[in-house]
Formats: sequence, structure tokens, C-alpha cells
Amino acid sequence: MTHRNDVIRYGVLVWEIFSFGALPWSDVEDKDVEAKVRKGNTLRRPVGCPETLFDVMVGCWDLEPPERPTAKRVLDILGEIDTRPLETMSV
Repeated sequence: MTHRNDVIRYGVLVWEIFSFGALPWSDVEDKDVEAKVRKGNTLRRPVGCPETLFDVMVGCWDLEPPERPTAKRVLDILGEIDTRPLETMSV
């Protein structure tokens, strides 16, 4: 395991938070999730999740570890995202 694997988990955690604890890939059999992901499928953007934050999640899920952002880069990106309360943002 590397820090590039940790960002995958971070992306999923943020997805779960914005999905109010929904189970990722709940519509797919457990045995089929890996194949779906390897084909390039990603989780859908949760309702209410800003597109800029979802873009960070998708980057964390890149199939090629060198293409995933480092944890430091994720923090830098998050620091650049508009921090107005969600209700004032257009979703």
C-alpha cells in the first residue's frame, strides 16, 4: 500500500459523506465491482456535491497510481476550492 492508494480511500470516503452513508456500488454484485472499476466506471456525483469536489474524487480514483494526486496535492486543491456554504453555491 502507498499514499497513492490512500487517496482512493479518501475519494470514496468523501463520496460516502456526500451520499449520507450510502454504500458505493450498491447496485452491483460485490464480485463485479473490480471489473466495473477497471473498465473506467466511477461512482456518480452525489446530489449536492460540488462539481469541483467531485473532480477531486474522480482524480483520486484514477486507475494509474502515478496519475492520482498525492495527499498533499489533494489538500492544496481543496484549499483552492470555493468555501462558501453549499446552500449559496449552484449545484
